[in-house]
Amino acid sequence: LVCQRVFDNLDPVTSVVIHGNQVELFIADQAGQVYVWDLRRDGHMQLPMPPLSYQEFVTNLAIHPSANMLAGITNRGYLIVWDLSNGSDEWAQKQNYIERTTETVARLRLDDTGKRLIHKSYGLSCRYSPDGRTLVTTGADSTVHVLDSLDCVQKSSIDAGCDWNWNSAFTCDSRLLFTGGSDNRVKLWDVDSGQMVMKYDGHTKPITALCVSDVPLR
Repeated sequence: LVCQRVFDNLDPVTSVVIHGNQVELFIADQAGQVYVWDLRRDGHMQLPMPPLSYQEFVTNLAIHPSANMLAGITNRGYLIVWDLSNGSDEWAQKQNYIERTTETVARLRLDDTGKRLIHKSYGLSCRYSPDGRTLVTTGADSTVHVLDSLDCVQKSSIDAGCDWNWNSAFTCDSRLLFTGGSDNRVKLWDVDSGQMVMKYDGHTKPITALCVSDVPLR
């Protein structure tokens, strides 16, 4: 394997997600910045950021299945959401195309501050459902927040039964949600009812990352 592109960042990277166009990456770092890196053009751009508190930064990023929105959760428990566009939207056309170094442009959503407090402690992960209707966030508290993906209004919450819920992952039908936390267990939840369907024991360390595939292992 030969490395063809390098994004030289001076600060530790906290999260990376790929755009639906498969040629751009969104990158968050501990300096409180989020970038879009166009691999085809080998150019990058900083996304607009709301005011952040001292040493606040985005810990995790998630992109909507439509690739029209990007969400991030910060270490202070705030949710940030961006609109994304390839330049065809009216608001995006106001940006000078000649000066752009990436295909995608972004703007902040939510209210006037550009961010919304979701967790009262450390925010750890955010995840869009495959059908695009739901956004869930987890943090260092025991609550999994289930939000409407468009307006980020809370639809329900799930008591995960442990602190430091590091990550979550939807099943492919968007009905069920896996969570992993500091109690060394993976738990499966019904998103609508908030009830636990199953739990999986066996790990001896906290579950820090989850991924779901509908393709069976061979």
